[in-house]
Amino acid sequence: MARKFKNLSVVMVIITILSTVSAFHNSVFSAEMPIKIMPLGDSITACGNWRDLLLSNLTSSSYNVEFVGSQYYLTAHEGHSGIGAINMASSGNLKTWLSATNPEIVIMHLGTNDSWGNNLVPQIIPAFTTLVGQMRANNPNMKIMVAKIIPMHPSGSGESANNNVLDLNSRIDDWAKGLSTSQSPIIVVDQYTGFDTKTDTYDGVHPNDNGCIKMADKWFAALKNVISPSSSATPTSKSASTPTPYVNSLDVNHDGAINMADVIILAKVFNSVSGDSKYVYAYDLNRDGAINISDIVLIASKFNTVV
Repeated sequence: MARKFKNLSVVMVIITILSTVSAFHNSVFSAEMPIKIMPLGDSITACGNWRDLLLSNLTSSSYNVEFVGSQYYLTAHEGHSGIGAINMASSGNLKTWLSATNPEIVIMHLGTNDSWGNNLVPQIIPAFTTLVGQMRANNPNMKIMVAKIIPMHPSGSGESANNNVLDLNSRIDDWAKGLSTSQSPIIVVDQYTGFDTKTDTYDGVHPNDNGCIKMADKWFAALKNVISPSSSATPTSKSASTPTPYVNSLDVNHDGAINMADVIILAKVFNSVSGDSKYVYAYDLNRDGAINISDIVLIASKFNTVV
């Protein structure tokens, strides 16, 4: 009986919230929606605390942003250990990851695993082009940041791996200039310069705390040039008759409408976090590792939308 009343009280709180926010036009919520940024890459993206430092730098400087991705460690991200640009591009997995979160900005540090053994740079650059095409298919206005990747000196490799990194980085500027557009710019971020594998990694490859600070600072400086404090990116223009994957994801029960039924579903797992038995990833609408009022506000922003 106590649990029944607890769930009921949560529902009543949410109903009260929705009654208040429904008085505002959806455009108000759209203006306040955070800019979605997807950190994309391999274990260098997945490990360390550079994403957490970067997000903290952005939010403490009044940038209205959130990180998105199917993975979670400190923040949401799309870093996959062992992956290379070539197999990411050929697998098509990026298309699935993009459609699940619909970012407006991608920050990509990729190519380390492709550079570890044989020099695959001639294949990496075309793979980058494929990935950019997949990003723009998801959002024609995508802002894309591509790193000149950090140096690496894995044990036993001598200079061969880092020479491959240098080869890759030397080609990125020209590649980006040839593919960048005013609608979907490609911004090159030099993560290589000033990074020392002896002092900034714990194994010659992956950043330690010092390296993470350097990476976060480089991304922060670049992001400040494409977003403004307390603003949102220009939304992709789409036909009103064709709901975006983002809108569809708010229809939690898949009944074709975003309404109170979806709120009640979230109420049953309200305040659960990743790792809890009650936590359901699909109900964590902003992919921040917790089902809370932020997810309710997302539903409220599209409340009564028919999808």
